[in-house]
Amino acid sequence: MSDSQSMEVSVVTREPLSTQVSEPMDTTAPLQAKLFGQTSTIAPRAALGNITNNVKTTNREALKPLKAVQPTSRVQVYKDVVESRPNVGPKETTPSVSVSKESVHESPMVPSEISSIHSSPRTSRRCQIVIPNLDDKASNSSMCAEYAQEIDAHLREAELRTRPKPYYMRKQQDLDARMRSILVDWLMEVALEYKMVDETVYLAVNFMDRFLSQMAVLRGKLQLVGTAAMLISSKFEEIYAPEVSEFVYITDDTYTRQQVLKMESLMIKTLGFDFCAVTPLDYLNRFIRALQTTDPQVTKLARFLSDVALIDYRMVQYAPSLIATAVCVYSNYILHGKGWDDSIEHYSGYTWAQVLPCLRDLQKSHEDQILHPSTTCLEKHIGVSNIAPKSGEPPNNATVDCSSTSSSLNITTDSL
Repeated sequence: MSDSQSMEVSVVTREPLSTQVSEPMDTTAPLQAKLFGQTSTIAPRAALGNITNNVKTTNREALKPLKAVQPTSRVQVYKDVVESRPNVGPKETTPSVSVSKESVHESPMVPSEISSIHSSPRTSRRCQIVIPNLDDKASNSSMCAEYAQEIDAHLREAELRTRPKPYYMRKQQDLDARMRSILVDWLMEVALEYKMVDETVYLAVNFMDRFLSQMAVLRGKLQLVGTAAMLISSKFEEIYAPEVSEFVYITDDTYTRQQVLKMESLMIKTLGFDFCAVTPLDYLNRFIRALQTTDPQVTKLARFLSDVALIDYRMVQYAPSLIATAVCVYSNYILHGKGWDDSIEHYSGYTWAQVLPCLRDLQKSHEDQILHPSTTCLEKHIGVSNIAPKSGEPPNNATVDCSSTSSSLNITTDSL
């Protein structure tokens, strides 16, 4: 962006308000007029018109304008700047753009190229970054761009509330991580058999992990726990959930109908009726858009790696948003050799140092899946399950920390 060009700046403010103060309505006037034959001073009320019938005063002294509302401190004036990377010349800035009276609006306005998510640690630094706008209201009105910040904040809070204990398997005397992996693979097979959505499986695994975090279970009852978790999640997600008799059938009549219902009741009480759990799928599509790639193979590979992470007990210690971030970055690294950048850092809310341990464990999970493949994952992701894992760390292309600079945050659109 050259110096001669300038961005139109709009400052949010409110004009001084002026209102006409009316006297309180006298409710005794109609009664006095009827009793003493006086003429009522209340104006007739028109149908579907003014419903107050207040007598407006002509006292000019009572007409006092309200105090003008000062512009809120949250409003920032974004100046046109020239983006500079570490390998580019010195920064150049244009003079401040003067704001005319015509640019003042009564409703808050944010430039369309500024993202509405402000939870990233990058936005708290005093530096210049270039990111795409995923919340452009003009692109897709069904994406609820005006609520993007509130939705993101709610998901971050809910994922902490509905997470299982990271190392709950240490307290299980009769279980281990391999048994859990076999059970999760079986739940995926059940979902494929009954054509359930992916969210049903992810919720079932979340319910199962949270239940095992609080209850000690014997080896012979582990499949019963997974069956009850699948029954609850299918009722929550599916339009037509399978009957209890069908879940008894898929266990080869290992458990009775009464046992399944009793375990379902116990699991519901243990979970505290909190079924709105957050999974990596809630973040996956948004983070893939932040990668700025149009390759559909990235999405397919990310789905496959999410299932691989779901099977591996090592990934239980990470938050769903962190797993989704690592999955998207690793998928883009395998297919295109790209790595970390400002866009994914901004929308994920994590730094590269926070994502790196999770990404390394994801690489190990991918390698283990190739050495000891899961039949269900291979059948579910035929097109991408044979892609070889890629070792090494993805490149870090994020902007260097410039917190020591004195200029305030400016986000430009040179890369859009």
